Amino acid sequence: MEVTRADGSAPPGTGEGRKESKRRKDVPGVEDAAPTGERPDAVSISGLPVDMLTPEVRRVVDAMVGEIERLRRELEFAAGREDYLKELVDNHPFLPVLNRRAFLRELGNVLGHAEFLKTPACLLCLHLVNGEEVRRRLGRQVLDRALAHLCAALLGALHPTDIVGNLGSNDFGVILLIGDPETVVAKEAAVVEAIHLNPLHWRKKTVPLEVVTGTRVLEVGVSPEVVLAEADRDLIARLPATKGH
Repeated sequence: MEVTRADGSAPPGTGEGRKESKRRKDVPGVEDAAPTGERPDAVSISGLPVDMLTPEVRRVVDAMVGEIERLRRELEFAAGREDYLKELVDNHPFLPVLNRRAFLRELGNVLGHAEFLKTPACLLCLHLVNGEEVRRRLGRQVLDRALAHLCAALLGALHPTDIVGNLGSNDFGVILLIGDPETVVAKEAAVVEAIHLNPLHWRKKTVPLEVVTGTRVLEVGVSPEVVLAEADRDLIARLPATKGH
């Protein structure tokens, strides 16, 4: 639909409009401003001024404008719904971390770019050792609260660039993007200490959170499943000492 001025001149900013403005400035005594009392330029639709439209045509145009606005709102709603569904697909149902599928996808992305990292990345696996005991003694609700409490302590001890995901129930994975040996050892110790020093308090009871960790440096050419399995083996090897506490 072509919209022009009623007098047929080009809108401001076009080549013709600039030429006309220049011609006016070149003529002595002619000002750029329109004479007092001049009627503002009327907008036209496909060459027809709006004030010449019949009431019936105006109603049709108004209906079309209303329909366009409705479609715009529906499009905005659909876009927001799409973003919401993407979050549901990637996020854990109630914990503020990624779910297993999304975490493994991120792990694959980091492995695919491992050769370009200045320092090696590392996978840190973490297991809530007494999770099943909490479940049996106090119920699923308390275990859910314990997992959420653990997540809060875990995220507080990590760098914002570290990627955290739940691998299933009592198991978590962390991608440490700066994974040199010294940093990994220090980060492991900080994570375990932060969780152990922050037990869950529930109905005047203190519920300690016992965790054990395992690590694996990320290397080019290794699949996410292999890296996860090797970090898990490292974790299992540390379990007897943790169970004896």
